[in-house]
Amino acid sequence: MKASPSEYNCVAGVDDHFLCAICLSLVKDPVKCGGACESLFCRSCIDSWCKSKNLCPKKCEGEKDFKMISLVKFEKNTLNSLKFKCDKCGSTYTFEQKSCR
Repeated sequence: MKASPSEYNCVAGVDDHFLCAICLSLVKDPVKCGGACESLFCRSCIDSWCKSKNLCPKKCEGEKDFKMISLVKFEKNTLNSLKFKCDKCGSTYTFEQKSCR
């Protein structure tokens, strides 16, 4: 399934795997659950979540402490290949660039 997060003007749809499992937007500064679900999270979302409970939001590991891991190369490459269109100037930019400026 594809989604189009509202805060980004993505030229093509974004696969649900790249949406934060907490805020449901395209991940920002992404990290991944080291447990069975392998969900992606915005670093700020999961940091806030872990302040109150250090468990995976999807409870994939039951009561075990949440463990963050880096994205694998394929995930990083897929995110970095996304193209976005600036609402102000119309130019395109990549996920890695974060803006047209």
